[in-house]
Amino acid sequence: MEGTIFPLRRTEWFHQNIILDALPDYARCDTYIPSNDPDPLYMTGGNAREADRWFRQAESDLVAAKISLEGGCFDWACFQAQQSAAKAMKSVLYAAGYRKILTHSLYELLLEYQKSADCMPSLEQEAKLLDNVYITSRYPNGLAGSMIPSEYYTKEDADRCLHSAGLILDAVQRCMPR
Repeated sequence: MEGTIFPLRRTEWFHQNIILDALPDYARCDTYIPSNDPDPLYMTGGNAREADRWFRQAESDLVAAKISLEGGCFDWACFQAQQSAAKAMKSVLYAAGYRKILTHSLYELLLEYQKSADCMPSLEQEAKLLDNVYITSRYPNGLAGSMIPSEYYTKEDADRCLHSAGLILDAVQRCMPR
């Protein structure tokens, strides 16, 4: 095993990274903030550093979605908008103290945050719209019929997705602790 990228056996990796919570973002040891909190999925006081990283990436993804829209890549613009909004929602959950967030459903992320915060406006329809493009905007077998995502999605679809993602990013920014 000498010289391999993954020196740990799979079960050892799972134990250290999932059970022991050694790498909260699964990639960078320097983002780990030790905690004495009894719940391994929650940090009292939040994780501002991780929240900031996720929100910055959400903003970057929204810029990329706008570029894809301008370039006529409407399917990709829809997916990037979904990714932007999902990362924004994860950022506010990290700020609220969550340590591991495994779902990709914006609707579920929104409902989870609304359990503990009253600053988030009603954006359920926007979240559901974006949830619906998570698979279908990328995979030919995600759509019924013979069309592929690049043929199926229109400029109007992409505009709606970008608008929804923008509303979610704005709401997250207003809810983010200062």
